Amino acid sequence: MSPSARPDKTRDEVTADLRAAGQGLGAYTDLNSLLTPGVCMVTARRLSGRGFTVRDAELVARRLQHRGWKVGLVKPESIALTSGEWHAALGTTDIPDENRVSELAPYKGLLVLTASGKCGRR
Repeated sequence: MSPSARPDKTRDEVTADLRAAGQGLGAYTDLNSLLTPGVCMVTARRLSGRGFTVRDAELVARRLQHRGWKVGLVKPESIALTSGEWHAALGTTDIPDENRVSELAPYKGLLVLTASGKCGRR
């Protein structure tokens, strides 16, 4: 799917944006199936065998900017972004050893992108 800079993005376009923004940074997991049906929210994560850095988060934010997102508040632990009615948060963290359940066992870093808003065109 090509990038959409339109402010009235659909849920599918936002999902594509979040997926593309983290390309090459680890294993992608689409968490949308865990969300309540009808909720206009998109969540995606990347898992990596190494920890994520501030540069990784900045790269993801730049990629989202190329797809029409605007960077808002930048904190050491998160970056806020907007695109029309959509508001997103990008965060990275290390996965502590005690939290490595079987699904996360091979991974050390976690990058999460969550967006919520108005679903726009249908």
